[in-house]
Amino acid sequence: MLPLRPVLSILACLVAVAPIVGQSKQRARALGEVQQSDGKPWVGVKVVLVSARIPLAIGVLPEADIDTVEAVTDARGRFRADVLRNRAYAAWAVGEPGRDGGCRRTTVAENVLAGAPCLLREDPKRSFAHRIRFRRVDGWAERAPLRVRLLYGGTKHKQTLEMPLGDEGEFTVPPLPGERFSTVIVGKVGPPILMDRANRVSTKASHSVRVRDLPKPRVRSIEVRCGDTGKGVAAKLYVQFNGGLLLPLGQTEASGIGEVVVPDTQFTSVAYFADAAGYCMGNAHPGESQFVTDKTWAQLRPGKSPDFHANLEKGQAMDLQVLLGPDAPADRLVLEIAGTSVHRFRPNSRSLGFYTRLVRTDEQGRVSIGGVAADAKRFAANAELSAAHCAKLPAEWRDRVHPGIHGLLDRALAQKTRGRAVVDLSTWCPVQFELRDPEGLPASGARIWPLRTDLGYWGAEVDGPLVDRNGRLFMLVDPEVETMLLFAKGDAALAKRLVVDRTVRAAPARVSVRLPEPVRLTGVVLGKNGKPAAGMTLWRYIGWNGLEQVDDPADEPSRAPAVAAAKHSEVRLCAPTVLQRRSLLSFWMSRTSTMVTDKAGRFEFRVPPVPMRYTIHGTRSFLGLFQERVNHSFSFDGKSAPKLELVTR
Repeated sequence: MLPLRPVLSILACLVAVAPIVGQSKQRARALGEVQQSDGKPWVGVKVVLVSARIPLAIGVLPEADIDTVEAVTDARGRFRADVLRNRAYAAWAVGEPGRDGGCRRTTVAENVLAGAPCLLREDPKRSFAHRIRFRRVDGWAERAPLRVRLLYGGTKHKQTLEMPLGDEGEFTVPPLPGERFSTVIVGKVGPPILMDRANRVSTKASHSVRVRDLPKPRVRSIEVRCGDTGKGVAAKLYVQFNGGLLLPLGQTEASGIGEVVVPDTQFTSVAYFADAAGYCMGNAHPGESQFVTDKTWAQLRPGKSPDFHANLEKGQAMDLQVLLGPDAPADRLVLEIAGTSVHRFRPNSRSLGFYTRLVRTDEQGRVSIGGVAADAKRFAANAELSAAHCAKLPAEWRDRVHPGIHGLLDRALAQKTRGRAVVDLSTWCPVQFELRDPEGLPASGARIWPLRTDLGYWGAEVDGPLVDRNGRLFMLVDPEVETMLLFAKGDAALAKRLVVDRTVRAAPARVSVRLPEPVRLTGVVLGKNGKPAAGMTLWRYIGWNGLEQVDDPADEPSRAPAVAAAKHSEVRLCAPTVLQRRSLLSFWMSRTSTMVTDKAGRFEFRVPPVPMRYTIHGTRSFLGLFQERVNHSFSFDGKSAPKLELVTR
């Protein structure tokens, strides 16, 4: 599915949600049929349905967020399974091993919902078990016991299987559905040691053992200082791979000095962050500080300077409380915080960056966000409410789809008093979307990713709210939000500007959207020698600042046709538009797509038919010794897709 961020797009990596309570009361029946390759019913085969909410930052969410249901087909090849309401499942069937060890299997059906029938057909390829042995396991003895997580079951990796890694670093991969799987090596603490997405499901009988090397551990020294006084600061340290979620890494001492052990990875981007009470989140840059001298460090490590340094800027502490009503706190709610980080190069010089991390509210719905810069304007918090949270909302909302909440932290900043803010979601604007596919049928299983155009930034890892089997989605919208861009079905389909009337309160506004046909974006990747670059992983990014301006009279909200809405509210869908905003930084929407080139180096992405600017980034490694990379940006007019020819470097 993905790179690490965006892998890990990111793996990942990759929905910020709260654990669902009372699942047994929220189950409904899913129906399906399994057919053999000749079209006859497949009788007595075991069907597996899995719903896993795993962010790209593997290991952030507990195992309770994975729901697995098994069923067996009857004499007509049909099955029934009790699944959670409003949860998308991946479904497949795998038969018993034959004499040669191979297992018959079906294709993978994704986004299976309660009440929506699915059809599984036998895949002509069979799946075999094989072994993988990792070397250099001794280098990670401090994080033993090591464990292996296999993510498989479709492009979104809906299923996860965890097993111990033996003393010799060897484990057996069982027969899996789909074409590919990801291997994640984790220890008892710290970030993942390895995240490998280049594994193919074995379709040939083989007794050979695949040998891989774990990355070498590397000690990184980091010093954290107050940017104004130069004094050391005790701070929590985080690491970020390929722009994904921040992963806890360790902390510094009171002197501001700390050492952490991280894998010597080949990720395109590895960044370090420091967070301390009363300070803004800060980037740790390589090299020595340009305006702070440190005698303590010289005494600790004579003749050596820190690998990274962070000069933190003081900020106002931010405490947030989320309510679902006057006396109903949103307890244990997981929020994805997208905020601004600050780095001080010199006393009068600073740079801004962006980060995304997960926080969880306590029993009273409270959480401490950390220091907020005085000029920080680009903050957002997003989440998806669980069934227990929905039960605390107003009565007229309770029987609807789990609502997603957006723009929470920015709303809180506007209301803060002495660093404290209270947000009552029962006062937000309810909006019900109705999505249909290009044929006019309900877009069952689609997801919507709203982008706040007044913020110009969308968080890294939160998966969009799920549309139900009727193509409907109930969402709570911040009344301060003026416009949102909606991206539905990932690559395929929708980029519309939504103008929300702030007076909406009681009856939900209804917005009907028909998804357009996606456009096929094709190309080929060539190596330095001119030969096709087969097996290269490509990631497609959407450039926010790079969106193309559309000259369309319907872009004016006052001239756009209104869509069926409540009498006292007005919701308009307009032509795609772009804010003519310029900044010192380029903002990237993290909603990415990932694929691997075939033997001829060819690739294909499906993109919405709207003018937009894209960046395609790809990597390919050889025996872990060196890498080939490709990076190409281009503009798409929304009509004729260019045929791309990319050359590695």
